[in-house]
Amino acid sequence: DGKKAKTLRRPGSILRNALLTGEEKPEEDGVLWAHESNSREWHKDGDGKVPEEDQASPAFELAPTDRLRRLPRRAPSSVGEVEACDASELLRSHSKSAQHGTLVHALMEGVEWLEAHERTPEELEMSLHAHGASEADAEAAIAAFSTTLEHPEVQALLAREAQKVPDGSELEVSNERDFSLVLTDEKGAEYFANGSIDRLVLTLEGGVPKSAEVIDYKTDRVTPEEVEARAEHHAAQMQAYRRAVSAMYGLAPLEVTLKLAFLTPGVVHELS
Repeated sequence: DGKKAKTLRRPGSILRNALLTGEEKPEEDGVLWAHESNSREWHKDGDGKVPEEDQASPAFELAPTDRLRRLPRRAPSSVGEVEACDASELLRSHSKSAQHGTLVHALMEGVEWLEAHERTPEELEMSLHAHGASEADAEAAIAAFSTTLEHPEVQALLAREAQKVPDGSELEVSNERDFSLVLTDEKGAEYFANGSIDRLVLTLEGGVPKSAEVIDYKTDRVTPEEVEARAEHHAAQMQAYRRAVSAMYGLAPLEVTLKLAFLTPGVVHELS
């Protein structure tokens, strides 16, 4: 039965089954079986002293260094200036707008090139339900996504035929390009960077990256007139992306173009 099977799986039972026939009787001290070379007086052997070489454990010490033993972590999306804000803003829930932004980003992730994007509204809705979106939230995100794709600057950003590609080169698109690597900041300090780039477009010559375009989608509710000031707020994050892409693909910083796509007003802003 189950109880017997459990008993047989115990270490003592396994040893008895392996070493005994079942007919042995324990000796006076309770021993059922002992190897012929076994010494019952083993504990009396020697003088009871620890060998000289074992008495002192070797001392291990870390080598002296003026550097941090553990690199600090930085996520590019969290890099930026701290701004003063009204206290009421801190008390307002931003979960709804954050969720909306997440859903719109998920839809943008499905676009490699605009010409090849043929998902129906039903397919878009199903993809958002996989993210746990309600019907109302999915409907709002799809409406915002569809409106975004109608803006001329966004169309030029995502259309394959609108890209200027040197002869003999090809483009490679990576949406949600994750990275984790050690970088050096402008002060020469090393840090561990990890993050995800919304859209990375590489220009390849013979399979070798020659330049890159980093695109970050923003769902900030800004007007076209407010874009430039808002772009400065995200500049540090984008420069961190530039350092990451330069390190990953062996590109000079000037070979990495930075673009912020503000999806609500449909404005694409290029950073220097």
